[in-house]
Amino acid sequence: MLDATKNIENLREQTSFLLEKQEDLYSFCKERFEELLSIVKAKVVESETDKNQVEKLNSISKVLGEHSQKVLGEIESDVSFLKEQLEVIEEVESGNDLAKKEELISAMMENEELLEMEEFREDVLQEVEDSKKGFDTVVEDLISALEEGNLDEVLVYLQEMEDHEEKESGCCGGECHSGCEDCSSCDDE
Repeated sequence: MLDATKNIENLREQTSFLLEKQEDLYSFCKERFEELLSIVKAKVVESETDKNQVEKLNSISKVLGEHSQKVLGEIESDVSFLKEQLEVIEEVESGNDLAKKEELISAMMENEELLEMEEFREDVLQEVEDSKKGFDTVVEDLISALEEGNLDEVLVYLQEMEDHEEKESGCCGGECHSGCEDCSSCDDE
């Protein structure tokens, strides 16, 4: 019983830590998106006499808003999942049913080894730091291009990002609508 109890405790600590880091990542990304969108809005005001510029900036704002909702929605989904997972772990942890504890560990670990907390923390911190750096680099590149007035470059970059994400997830989000090219979701059809 000691192993199962210790493993559940470790699983709770890891899930709680991961939840905290996902919430931090959400706040970070939300703040950066808001900064980027406020820059675009300021550029719209500056360019109000140039209808072509305003049109491009409005397109950029729309795409960024949609992308922001998508990215933040994915992180929110992860946070919700982790909260639910943590509730289940805490419920099982507070009971004395050894079989339930072992069953939960088995189901959550899917034949993977439970890492020691310190190793887990290091891995999560590294992944979060890498995610933040990558996201920050993209945001800074977009801000620089906006400040330099390279709106076409921003639009192309944003479209390439969308195309890459569609290709990663399948052009139709897993639901084939026929006629898709290079769609991993449609390959099975």
